[in-house]
Amino acid sequence: MALNQNATQLLAVLRGLGIASDSERRQFEETLGNMRNEDGFVEHLMLLINSREVETVMRIVAVACLNDNVKNYYANTTSEVIGPKDKRYLMANLVDSITLNFEVVEISETYQEVLSKVCKVEYPQNWPQLVSEVAHKMYSASEVRELTGSLQTINTLVVFSQAGRHLPKLGRH
Repeated sequence: MALNQNATQLLAVLRGLGIASDSERRQFEETLGNMRNEDGFVEHLMLLINSREVETVMRIVAVACLNDNVKNYYANTTSEVIGPKDKRYLMANLVDSITLNFEVVEISETYQEVLSKVCKVEYPQNWPQLVSEVAHKMYSASEVRELTGSLQTINTLVVFSQAGRHLPKLGRH
């Protein structure tokens, strides 16, 4: 998956957070803070996370940043960290992203945390197709990674369900 210009710029900013100099790093922190409020930020983060061209440590940094944004958004903070376009993108691509990244534990587990946070607020009212989407991925899996990612997603949904939320039964698709 090729990175677009915005994702490449975001990657440079995330790399800049590792600079030892406080004054230089502060510039990257400020830039990241500004980028977080821009439409498309979640999409660019997920492009980085899901790209095999990006080194694993930077993919882990990006998924931690995504998790932080989702946590802040659903904690009803005063600033809207995730805009409507990004929210739609996140919900449309989260299950696929879990499937794509099952082999990197830190990314997979963080994506599962993100899924749980989103489910608490969005499921079932704003995300009624979630369970059928996961079931379809599982039943149509042609590769081990697809099946494993689907099962990890189902595990997250089961844990979510055990916390008092009810999910519909999985049916054949």
